[in-house]
Amino acid sequence: MDQKIYWNNKHSAISKTQKPNPFAKRMLISIGANNFKKILDLGCGDGRDAIFFAKNGLRVVAVDFSNTVIKKLEKRAAGKNIKNMVFNQIYRILRKGGMLFMKVKSTEDALYGKGKAIEKDMFIYEHLRHFFSKNYTENKLKRFETVKIRKTSGTYHTYKSSFIEAIACK
Repeated sequence: MDQKIYWNNKHSAISKTQKPNPFAKRMLISIGANNFKKILDLGCGDGRDAIFFAKNGLRVVAVDFSNTVIKKLEKRAAGKNIKNMVFNQIYRILRKGGMLFMKVKSTEDALYGKGKAIEKDMFIYEHLRHFFSKNYTENKLKRFETVKIRKTSGTYHTYKSSFIEAIACK
């Protein structure tokens, strides 16, 4: 199935706004401690974290693969300092001293290896899934001054999921 169609259909079916992710709540403390005013929310999904950050006074750039979710977010975010933007490189976008906060599925996740393998650590199982190891994440962030990378887990939807969380500074 085409990924854009999958995500547009998935987000079309979601009508209830979710609470912000606990990771977003923790990152708000770091954002405040560093006196940041703008953030980039990659893979913003239903926009719950983007709206949370905007409500806390930040200017938010929200990006997602799904056009449907961006349109919904634009309606829900009217007047909340959120905009959509296309980007090529995260590093290029961030200013010196800017921070990147990311939470991605880990190679230790229950869904890792399910479906059709299309690349190393990438599978099509209902939709495209990219899993990150701690080493892979460190390698991807080597241009940054990596502040912290850690493994976490918790219930996500109906199953236990494993994640890599990273905070990096340019």
